[in-house]
Amino acid sequence: MKFKIDTGAKKLLKILHKNSFDAYVVGGCVRDTLLEIVPKDWDICTNARPQEVKTILNNNSIKCFETGIKHGTVTAVYNNKNYDITTFRSEGNYSDNRHPDSVEFEPTIDLDLSRRDFTINALAYNKKAGLIDLFEGKKCLENKIIKCVGVPRARFEEDALRIIRALRFSATLGFKIEKETHSAILECAPLLKNISAERLRDEFLKLICGNYAAPILLNYTQVLKYIIPEIEKMSGFNQQCKYHDMDVWQHSVKTCMCVKPKPIIRFAALFHDIGKPFCFRIDEKGVGHFPGHAKIGEQKVKNTCESLHTSKNFKNKVAELVKYHDRDIRFSQKSLRKLILKIGKKQTKNLVIIRFADTFAHSTYKLSENLTYWSKELQLYQKTVNSMQVFKINELKIDGNDIIKLGIEPGPKVGQILNKLFEEVVNNTLKNKRKTLKKRAKYLVNFNN
Repeated sequence: MKFKIDTGAKKLLKILHKNSFDAYVVGGCVRDTLLEIVPKDWDICTNARPQEVKTILNNNSIKCFETGIKHGTVTAVYNNKNYDITTFRSEGNYSDNRHPDSVEFEPTIDLDLSRRDFTINALAYNKKAGLIDLFEGKKCLENKIIKCVGVPRARFEEDALRIIRALRFSATLGFKIEKETHSAILECAPLLKNISAERLRDEFLKLICGNYAAPILLNYTQVLKYIIPEIEKMSGFNQQCKYHDMDVWQHSVKTCMCVKPKPIIRFAALFHDIGKPFCFRIDEKGVGHFPGHAKIGEQKVKNTCESLHTSKNFKNKVAELVKYHDRDIRFSQKSLRKLILKIGKKQTKNLVIIRFADTFAHSTYKLSENLTYWSKELQLYQKTVNSMQVFKINELKIDGNDIIKLGIEPGPKVGQILNKLFEEVVNNTLKNKRKTLKKRAKYLVNFNN
């Protein structure tokens, strides 16, 4: 195939070559190009030292800034896009399983590629040299294999985040993990405890949004428990109920894979039953029940999000979906409108989708009729949304100042009248037209007086 390099990366390579330095595009951008995936970022490696890179860029009127200068990285800005340019380097020991204790700049690319995590990422390219592939990375791409560069255990002991990165690449690319790499992942999994929550969170969210996440989530619970301990409790937990023919984790993974690959909805779907192992009860007939599992799950998933340092918005949205996923809501347009006003139309749609996916992941017992029900509810949701004129009170064609001009003193009564107008517009008993609203507001003002 013809190797097409991004315009900015091509320009930067040309400038470095013109100044008598070696330079290549390297890593993920090469991998993705060979896979015919458009790279999100283009990284460059070179034998030019950081100060030399800065001087060259300044001489060519290209803005740059130091992003990791002690590790040899300078970021160039070309056409409002960032490009990391890093000096060839080798690394010393990783005493904390996260960062190299020392970095040595190298004159050639060989040692630089040998320090990288996986063979599919240890690839470099420029037009003159062609593809630089010292570890059969291209072959691994062709055979769809995730394999460490060199000794797998050594790679994971250097930076334990590589463990979850291996799982993430498998989940997103659909590649198999090579036997020795697989064994090292299981052996080194406890090292994940040394990795920051933020780094683990970012990789885990990418993993669960992968099209091939299911086998990774199911087969690597003994690794993933170091990120989210509740996974171990969910895995193997027999629900002892005719509605379920899978354990809690298997059911949750299937539910997760039935929703769109967006972090909030995937995370909520994956952990919608996180509370079940903590409230299990068996009745006199030997049937399992989970009273209050959604409420327990809401708090558990909040705790999980906090431990992963997610944003407050992410935490609240996920917790809200877990909280409502088991409510016995027999939807009508009226109840749907109330729910939409309470949690928003996007969250309501996500909730209906999760409940549909949750049902799809049940056993075959009454499956057909339940799926039919939730399919109709999704249609009803769309019909309800289409029929609603407003979703927030500030979408009314009238505001508090208009009410005051009709003769009401500033204060609580203004808000009461606005809320009444909003309620009537939501229930489609009043049109959201300024003239109509002012007429109705005038009546309410006179009534209040």
